Amino acid sequence: MSWRDLITVRAGYTARTYNRWFSNWVAFRDRLSRDAVAFRIIRIAPKRIVFEIPGRSDNLHGAEFRRRFDWKRVFLSVVALSLVVFLTALLSPALVAPEQASSHTAAIASGSQSPQPKLCVDIESLNKRTIVENTEAFSVDGWNFESQGKLVSLGQLASADYLASCQSVARDIRVLFIAHGNSWQIEKMAPTK
Repeated sequence: MSWRDLITVRAGYTARTYNRWFSNWVAFRDRLSRDAVAFRIIRIAPKRIVFEIPGRSDNLHGAEFRRRFDWKRVFLSVVALSLVVFLTALLSPALVAPEQASSHTAAIASGSQSPQPKLCVDIESLNKRTIVENTEAFSVDGWNFESQGKLVSLGQLASADYLASCQSVARDIRVLFIAHGNSWQIEKMAPTK
C-alpha cells in the first residue's frame, strides 16, 4: 500500500515526502520554513511524515522520477561496460602473445641469415619484460644466464642468482621473475657484486 492512499490532499496542494536516505523530516521542514512556503505537516505513522505544500511540484520525486528515469537502460549500460572491460582484460594477453612470438621468430630468422657476432650490450639495459620458459638456463639479447642456486619463490614472485656471460664477459646477477602462466617474466635484473 502506498502512503498516498492514506492521506487526502486539499485542492491546489501536493503531497511531498523527504528523502529518507539522505535527510530527515525535521531538516526538510526547516528548509521549507526558510523558503517561506506555506505547508502543512501530515503524520501518517509514528516515524512517517508527509508535507502538504501549495502548487504542483516540478522536482522529480517518487513515481514521476521512476517514470522518467529508465533503470533498465542504466543497468544494461553498466552490464555492457563491465562485459567490455572483462573481455578486454581476458583477451589482451592473447592479442599481445602472437606479436611477441612473431617478433621472436623474426629475430631467430634474421639471426640465422646473418651470423655476425653480436656485441654485448650493457646488462642493465636488457629487455626486462622477456618471457622465460626454463629458469635454470636462458638467454636474453646475447647474454646467457646459468643458475647458481635454487629458485626461491614467494607467491607470484621468484628470484635466483645467475652467472651471466656474453662472449668473454661474465657477471653475477640476481634476477626477479613474475609468474606468467606456465612461464616466467623477467621483472628486474641487478648485479650482486
